[in-house]
Amino acid sequence: MAHKLGNRAIRGQVIVADGIQISESAKLPEGDAAVVFVTHVGTEWEHHSVVFWTYKYKASWWPCSSSNTTVTVKELTVTPSPFTFADTVEVKGGFFTKHTITGGYIDTSAKALGKSFEFPQQALCGSSSRLKCPLTGDFYLTATFDLAKLKLKTTTPYPPSTATSTGYSDSGVELFCYNLEIKLVF
Repeated sequence: MAHKLGNRAIRGQVIVADGIQISESAKLPEGDAAVVFVTHVGTEWEHHSVVFWTYKYKASWWPCSSSNTTVTVKELTVTPSPFTFADTVEVKGGFFTKHTITGGYIDTSAKALGKSFEFPQQALCGSSSRLKCPLTGDFYLTATFDLAKLKLKTTTPYPPSTATSTGYSDSGVELFCYNLEIKLVF
């Protein structure tokens, strides 16, 4: 049985390895991570168990709207928190407007690892939305995103990435905008 450990960092009795081969037939793909519990016997490493590490992330937000937009983003939550890139996440937002909004849509995009991802456009209110038009005063929006569709490895730690959601009126005027920064949680 082979016990080749490439790119290893020893932390006590735990080895975190990239591209680890624990037997002739079992090898993790490069870039995946695992924690291997081992003991050192003479000149050989003896593995006891392999635990695949799934990295978790949290999101923080801030408004990106100009000061003359008609809707204020008051609060935003992302659940579950923390989440993995295999999860379906729900973004709930609290909004306020002094105006009457009769329709519109929300565009969402994300940038990670130099790649851009576009999500399906969502209706702000109306028959294809959870909210009925017109909107005025306080209102709440919920959007669901299936992160598994991004096809990012859950066992790879990614640097911070951003997502932006912008709401528009039916005529294309910006109503609101918010950014999410997605960071690795240790």
